[in-house]
Amino acid sequence: LYMLSPPVVGFIEFALMKRREDLDQAALAMAMDAYLSSGALFEGAGGGVTNIGRALVDERALPEEVRAEVLPYELASEILEDAKYIGVSMCYCRHKAEHLDRACDAPQDVCLNINNGFHYVHDHGMARQIDTAEALDILALSREAGLVQIADNVQDKPIYLCNCCGCCCQQLRSINRYGVSTAVHTSNVIAAIDGDGCKGCGRCARRCPVQAIHLEPRPVDGKLKGKMLAVVDEEICLGCGVCHAACRKGHLTMAMREQ
Repeated sequence: LYMLSPPVVGFIEFALMKRREDLDQAALAMAMDAYLSSGALFEGAGGGVTNIGRALVDERALPEEVRAEVLPYELASEILEDAKYIGVSMCYCRHKAEHLDRACDAPQDVCLNINNGFHYVHDHGMARQIDTAEALDILALSREAGLVQIADNVQDKPIYLCNCCGCCCQQLRSINRYGVSTAVHTSNVIAAIDGDGCKGCGRCARRCPVQAIHLEPRPVDGKLKGKMLAVVDEEICLGCGVCHAACRKGHLTMAMREQ
């Protein structure tokens, strides 16, 4: 299989995981953006049976009966608590976007390198070693900012845990910009709307990082009325749980996927 080298390999990202004076990082950011602004790149990288990255669900969004079915390797907090080494680096995606004058206001120092992924970046000055408590604080900060947790797609000893936004993250941008729904492997849960209780306020749709929720006119007695209803696109939903916090009425839950 031949394809363009995808991000999350390291050769490009490492140059933007800290601020440097020995490189023209602005020029590099422009070149990197041009390279990554290709639908073909992510169709190749995300078109296989196994994706490079997988979304992790925010366990706070899980009902008790669903939480009992979710395994430890599916939860960011469990991964961090189990990690022997943890480092934090600058998010290269948002750093790149900063040089392109389109960065969002999400925190940048939230890229977590763990286990075997820690040593190289730490030894080359791209990561600061932290303990589990600080890593969990960074996770909480990222979740409050509406960021998605994406780890490499393995069960045993993952090497990175990113906190991603839908506007800067190259993986999520490929979903939003090019419609490459396979760019990130989903979690094993999915957002579920209570159709009877949903008020159609649109908060969950605005919060979703991959535009997997939209509003439709609510059908009443076979007719479409003016009131709206939130609808989940099951082909796109990452199962990250970011939308859950946006629903103030408690009419959005996370359910296990059928498959």
